Formats: sequence, C-alpha cells, structure tokens
Amino acid sequence: KSPVAEKAMYEVLLVNSPQLAEFFGRDDANNFLMPLLITCLNSPSPQLRCEFFKHIAGVGRVVGRASCELVLVPCVDRCLLDVQDAVVSCALRCMTTLIAPDVREKPQRAEVAS
Repeated sequence: KSPVAEKAMYEVLLVNSPQLAEFFGRDDANNFLMPLLITCLNSPSPQLRCEFFKHIAGVGRVVGRASCELVLVPCVDRCLLDVQDAVVSCALRCMTTLIAPDVREKPQRAEVAS
C-alpha cells in the first residue's frame, strides 16, 4: 500500500466516522472503530491528524462520556503539544466540542416533593 493511498483511505474513514459509529453502535464503535481511528494520530501528516480532530467528537457522542474521558480526552491532550500549530488548533477545537454540554440532552428537572 502506498502512503498516499493509505492517507486517502483514512481521510474517507474519518469523514464518515460519526455515521459509522452510529451504524456499529456504542460497543463496537468503542472496541473497533475508535482504536482504528486513533492510529491516525501516529501519522506524519498534520492534515490527517487535523482530520481526526475535526470528526472524532461525532464518534464521542456515540461512544459516550466515559469513553471520551478515558480515551479521547487524553489523545487530544497529548496533541496539544504537537509541533504543528494547525494540529494544536484543531485539537483545541476538538477539546472544546468534547467538553461542551450536549445541547441534545434535556436538562433534568428537580423532583418536587408534595
């Protein structure tokens, strides 16, 4: 496999990763999809590492808060020290998305005792 073909394959995978995570469901996305996607962070290509950060938050919504805190946040945190400014910028935006409250969740109402 050529490095160009491998990079192109990962780019397509990343762009579609939120939909793939929905398709596979929480457990399979957690066990198979996320480890595959995280390997993109080992790429020498700053563009590929940025693509990871552009799309991984969508996967995080599927795998849940615990996986985000245990797996994704440390990956993002590590890349805040990347030598490429663009990667650091993408990682910061991703971190902001991961830690922001989910607007789809309804606030829980306090039970009023009568």
